[in-house]
Amino acid sequence: MAVAVTDYAGHEIAGAILYNVDGSVLIGQKASAASLSVVPASDIPDPTYIGDIKFGEALPAGSAIVGKVGIDQTTPGTTNGVQVNAALPAGDNNIGNIDVASIAAGNNNIGDVDVASIAGGTNVIGKVRMVTANGDEATHDTADAVKVCNPDGTNIGGTGGTAMTDDAAFTPGSSSITPMGAMADETSPDSVDEGDIGTPRMTLNRVLRVAPTLFAGNGNAPAAGYLDTPQSLFGDALLTSAVRTATTNSSTMYNHNHRGAIFQLNIDSAAGGGETLTMKVQVKIGNGAFITIFQSAALTGANRYNYVVCPDWGAAANEITAVGNYSLPRTWQIEMTHSAGGNWTYDLQFSYVD
Repeated sequence: MAVAVTDYAGHEIAGAILYNVDGSVLIGQKASAASLSVVPASDIPDPTYIGDIKFGEALPAGSAIVGKVGIDQTTPGTTNGVQVNAALPAGDNNIGNIDVASIAAGNNNIGDVDVASIAGGTNVIGKVRMVTANGDEATHDTADAVKVCNPDGTNIGGTGGTAMTDDAAFTPGSSSITPMGAMADETSPDSVDEGDIGTPRMTLNRVLRVAPTLFAGNGNAPAAGYLDTPQSLFGDALLTSAVRTATTNSSTMYNHNHRGAIFQLNIDSAAGGGETLTMKVQVKIGNGAFITIFQSAALTGANRYNYVVCPDWGAAANEITAVGNYSLPRTWQIEMTHSAGGNWTYDLQFSYVD
């Protein structure tokens, strides 16, 4: 309630003081902005509260929103530690950049990461640190190895490891390497196309065939432009041991600067019944045909026969069955002529001579 004090003319008197009947001041009207005194109410239960917030204590539990909060950065890691106990809500919210490498070593788990759920595109996961089962980091400068498996956990391409350190000791029965295979083909080796990969060729007793120079065709004919070097003097098998019932030719052979050759025919079983087997040394002439320059006698029984085709060799002696005093030309072959269709089992070996 406001009380105005005026004079007899109705003018308001400034600075008037009203007194109660007991002489106490009722209202002090002064020329001041703070001229009203208010007595605190006595029915407020706790003056430290403003609404639901009490000063000097922790925020009460509830769903109230605090709003923006400033974090004390005085002592990083201590005064700015904020603990969130609730799970992140589902949605498209981004956590931001996470430094996985900063996780302390131990059994800490990031959680289950569904890599397959990453959308297709050019998104980059980032650097991934790979650790072996014993806890060592797999790097290029350690002996650690990372095993690549099929989706079901089985090995790719066989069992065992496929890598070893250079110049490392090999232990039979325990060390693992990638094996190399070769194909045994004594009669008609297959050729490959330019740019293809191929399997090396070996003999029937697992000896790898290696040519000293680059050759064309079946590995015996020198390709045009390559150095024409002598073949090995140790010889080879012209025909491996097998049952044959008809006339058979060897592969076409190429003599690299040798005068002649020695041939050994091993007949394990003859056809009998008056059938014969004849070995013929044939040379190739200009029109592509082969003509015979030497032939053995018509053989009828199982035995070992040794023949020589070489100029100035002389007469047959010792274990030499027969001699043909002819030079062995560049391109030649052997023809084994059967007189009929009986079964003959034999093999034919040879070696060059100079």
